[in-house]
Amino acid sequence: MAKEAIKPAEEAKRARQGRSPAYPGIDLKEALEKARKLNETEGKYAVPMPSAFTAWGYGAKSSGGRETRAALGYFGLLTVEGNTESGKVKLTEKALRVLLDKREDETEKNALIREFALLPPIHKVLYEQFPDGIKSDATVEHFLVFEKGYNETAAAELVAEFKATATFAKLYEPAKVLDIKSGQSQESLSGTAKDPAKVGDLVQVEIDGALALEKPKRVRALQELDGVTWVFVDDHEAGAKMEHVTIIERGNPSSVAAQDNAPRLPLPPKVDDDENDKPGVRKSRFALKEGDVIMTFPDNLSADSVEDLDGYWQVFIKKARREAGD
Repeated sequence: MAKEAIKPAEEAKRARQGRSPAYPGIDLKEALEKARKLNETEGKYAVPMPSAFTAWGYGAKSSGGRETRAALGYFGLLTVEGNTESGKVKLTEKALRVLLDKREDETEKNALIREFALLPPIHKVLYEQFPDGIKSDATVEHFLVFEKGYNETAAAELVAEFKATATFAKLYEPAKVLDIKSGQSQESLSGTAKDPAKVGDLVQVEIDGALALEKPKRVRALQELDGVTWVFVDDHEAGAKMEHVTIIERGNPSSVAAQDNAPRLPLPPKVDDDENDKPGVRKSRFALKEGDVIMTFPDNLSADSVEDLDGYWQVFIKKARREAGD
């Protein structure tokens, strides 16, 4: 018997009912609870897949376990080492920062939760496509089916999951609406992404691609020196150039006690012991009686960079002399 031809409309319908693009099978709140159970049961180290499934209440080959593992991966809470079926899983550092944060000030915790909420690619799409929130489930489902290739069942599940995640992460609260490109809140950006940091802001410092702060800190003082604005944060003596500072959230200047803001060295990037092994990088070591002084620098410094380095070095020597009682 000859095979009956499929009409274009029927072919499109079959495609829509087929396999849908990926999306989290559970919302962010539930994903964090699953991450918490894994941490309470197995700790922060990598564990075999069956152990993780057991911690979540599933059998070793359960589809629920696989769905949970995938969802935690979409949200950036979990990494998989090796094969997705027989490898190991481990909670990410950012996941642990949220799970173990018991501080009353939840600024950093809430910022990370909002970051998790927009990590799944389809969440970014929905957030950008519907910046004022989900007003009509049917409208969003129609968009997912006809513009993004989801089947009707998956589209409905995704809308419900995204709404729950957005509510939990407070994505659509006026003070928390995020800039989709930078991942920062409009409150943090306060008009433009290039606004300078101010006293009281929660910031991170990044120098040459390396984070200089273990976690975001509050700005306690600003200092102008030779046309350069230096930013000083809590618990750190050194300062950082304004251009290296990223605002996490705006703060209240009146909540920060006035402190000495004398010029200090910029925060250096973290130096690995094997830094010399990196192409284009040199390391000089100076032996002093108190210990070694190590300087790591590119081997192709320009004349302008040498001048900048000379300025930094002079500030360092002045500070060292002052502290040595000279």
